[in-house]
Amino acid sequence: IQRMLSETSTSYSGPHSPSEEILQRIGPRQHEFVFVSVDVIGSTARWTSGVSEQVTAKVIGVLQNELTSIVPCFHGSVLNTTGDGFIAYFPAPNFIIKNDLAFDCALTMIRLVVQAINPTLVNNEIDPIEIRIGIESGNAHVQTVGNSEAGQKLDILGSVPSLAAKIQSCAPPMGIGIGETAERNLHSSWRRQIDRENKVSLPYNKRDTGESYSAFFVLPKFT
Repeated sequence: IQRMLSETSTSYSGPHSPSEEILQRIGPRQHEFVFVSVDVIGSTARWTSGVSEQVTAKVIGVLQNELTSIVPCFHGSVLNTTGDGFIAYFPAPNFIIKNDLAFDCALTMIRLVVQAINPTLVNNEIDPIEIRIGIESGNAHVQTVGNSEAGQKLDILGSVPSLAAKIQSCAPPMGIGIGETAERNLHSSWRRQIDRENKVSLPYNKRDTGESYSAFFVLPKFT
């Protein structure tokens, strides 16, 4: 992290993402996934705070490089980046283990920010960052998007990746939001970390019952 902050260039060579190959193997069909949506809190304020754009770009670049490097360690892939965040996916076959891996990955991201990225930023007289993460699981469709002239790629479409992003937007700073489907599929050792009394109802109704959709939150504590 210190090396990347010290470099004059803001371009980093992150890990090769096998996402396209994975989606090609799955093929254009419905499949089970767990989605992890990550976003930086207050990134717009950083760009307009008077801090040089080069420093801000370098901080976001470091964050993207470090956090996306974690995803393959938990057998996930980065679907796309959003400038100051990204969404990753963890495909089946073993759906329950994928929920555990996604949650473990999210905890590791928070730990990395708390114990490595932020201390290094502070040592370089740069304000620390805060992120929030959302997780949800379910069926989504692998589909080719775009046209032949502008460029085509395989993408994952459906309500579940959108839900992960909405849950992420509701999560507390440096916290993890987990949709009720992902929470229900976690192993009991992971579920014990979730405050089931601390939940919110999302502005989204289940198609089968019309009931509101719930999300639970975790604020990891690291020493």
